[in-house]
Amino acid sequence: MKLSIIIVNYNVRFFLEQCIESCLRSMEGMEAELIIVDNASTDGSREMMAEKHPDLDYYYLEQNLGFSKGNNYGIERAKGEYVLLLNPDTVVGEDTFQACVKFMDSKDDAGGLGVYMINGQGEFLPESKRGLPTPEAAFYKMTGLSALWPKSPRFSSYHLGYLPKEETHEVQILSGAFMMIRRSVLEQIGYLDEDFFMYGEDIDLSYRIVKAGFKNYYFPETKIIHYKGESTKKSSANYVFVFYRAMVIFAQKHFSKGQASALSLFINLAIYLRAFLALISRVIGRYWQLLLDGLMSYGIFVGITQWYGQEFDKDFSLPFIGLALPAYVVVLITSLLYGGSYDRPYRLKRFIFSWILGFLLLLAIYALLPEHYRFSRAILIMGSLAGLIGAAAWRFVFHLLPFLPYSLTERAPQRRLIVSTHDGLHRISKALQAMGLPKTFTAGVSTDQSKFQLPIDFVSTLDTLDQARSSFQAEEVIFDAEALSFQSIIAEISKTHLSSDRYKIATQSGSLIIGNKSVAKAGQHEFSVQLKPTHLQRVHREKRTLDLVLSLLLLISSPLIILWVDAKARFLKNLQKVIMGKKSWVSYDPRGKAQNLPALKSGVLHSNIQVIWPENERTRALEHNWRYIANYQVWKDLEVVWRHIHLLGS
Repeated sequence: MKLSIIIVNYNVRFFLEQCIESCLRSMEGMEAELIIVDNASTDGSREMMAEKHPDLDYYYLEQNLGFSKGNNYGIERAKGEYVLLLNPDTVVGEDTFQACVKFMDSKDDAGGLGVYMINGQGEFLPESKRGLPTPEAAFYKMTGLSALWPKSPRFSSYHLGYLPKEETHEVQILSGAFMMIRRSVLEQIGYLDEDFFMYGEDIDLSYRIVKAGFKNYYFPETKIIHYKGESTKKSSANYVFVFYRAMVIFAQKHFSKGQASALSLFINLAIYLRAFLALISRVIGRYWQLLLDGLMSYGIFVGITQWYGQEFDKDFSLPFIGLALPAYVVVLITSLLYGGSYDRPYRLKRFIFSWILGFLLLLAIYALLPEHYRFSRAILIMGSLAGLIGAAAWRFVFHLLPFLPYSLTERAPQRRLIVSTHDGLHRISKALQAMGLPKTFTAGVSTDQSKFQLPIDFVSTLDTLDQARSSFQAEEVIFDAEALSFQSIIAEISKTHLSSDRYKIATQSGSLIIGNKSVAKAGQHEFSVQLKPTHLQRVHREKRTLDLVLSLLLLISSPLIILWVDAKARFLKNLQKVIMGKKSWVSYDPRGKAQNLPALKSGVLHSNIQVIWPENERTRALEHNWRYIANYQVWKDLEVVWRHIHLLGS
């Protein structure tokens, strides 16, 4: 056996499907085996493997052992001369395995090999080639000096930015996303260090290869796609802690006591600094519009109050400015928040509508106040109108400024190119329609270079894709893996970069379409990488508000409601738990739970309670849960409660 490919999977079923398809193509004509180790995935990976790849070596572990232990489990069962550690969120070319093995065969001193990696947008990933994370290199990276001088041998030693990415180089550190190792070297130096649960194990193994007298090579003659971090979110505080603590383990293991102490100091400082910056970034990133609207509105109300008082000889006391004006602002901002003005995609119409509702609510509250609390209707009207104009103005200005990440025109792609054959174009178009994706103006790019006259619905051939994308103003390009090799798809994606999630690959006859941040499958959707944080914030906000309002209504009417409830004592306990935020009235269907579902509190009722499925229909329940969170509406929860009010003591 020449090559053993080991993939450790954890809750990235659809990426795994595509990865396996690309691996099977790359293995053709080789003595190679594919070993998949599953770290207790709960997303249907196990069922998919049993259905589609029952002949492959697939090992499902009953608990998540981590990346190192999972790979070691596969290495122990591997029989190849070379062992390739490969992430499931990768796509390899048809030439990748043979090219790498051929290179390793030609280099007797080669212990490990890494390749040229791009992300799903075509951007080169600098971790394709790395230097040893010495205290000095770590300091330059953590302080940002490496970003200021990316080509400097001294400051960019962490990612070796001074080495041309198009040339083969001897490097010290390889990426665990694609790491080919000579089996004899592994037997000499040992397998992955299981002290590393996730992150750092590739650095440790690479360094042990070098210390044993072998060389690691960066080999750019073949390219792969690494979607990067689909099973882990690198913006989370947990990632920062786990990643940097792995660096501490590495330093204590390989460096002198002084070096290890210095690196540990840098890393611990970096952890606290990154955690603080992450907190500030989250607060500002999540609420900067709200804060800007609030400060601007308060300033406008104060200015109009002073002007009105001077112009019409009115005396407004400080309590009015200190209490009433902030209350006005709070009502307006609350209306904007619950009206979805801060949810992406941003919409000016939604903002104006929410502001008008807030103004009407202010008038209603003002009218209900006793006479001696009504300070000035004129200030309320003028302040609200001026605030509306000001808030709309800054949104429009921010939208026009190209260097700010704010847009009022964010939308789904309106023009799409499908690179395929004539039959493939219509097959993928039908699949897109079946997936329920937004309708767009779609045209084809023919993979048949020999045709002189293009078929109907086609605008160009593959060799003029760049020109077609520009002239057609395409915002999304889908490559058909049935009509193109993965190798050519990777080459096309690496030529030019499209912003956001605009390159996608269609596999399995077009039924599975994967992009950098999204996955869609005919008949079911994987929403985990499509749901934006702002959408989840809206869901949590609306669900919590509904829980509190509904609990208040149920509490007031409990003497009557309790007559309909089956388990009366349990109903009162549920009411208490919902008010305290420990439970929600409606949540996921427990038959379709998965670890990669966005977190929601457990529900007294579940959103699919009226549907009876056999116990083995977990996949359908999981799909329902994704649809529930992706298309959440308050009225749907109300409908569930209304229909099943007798089960509120469940």
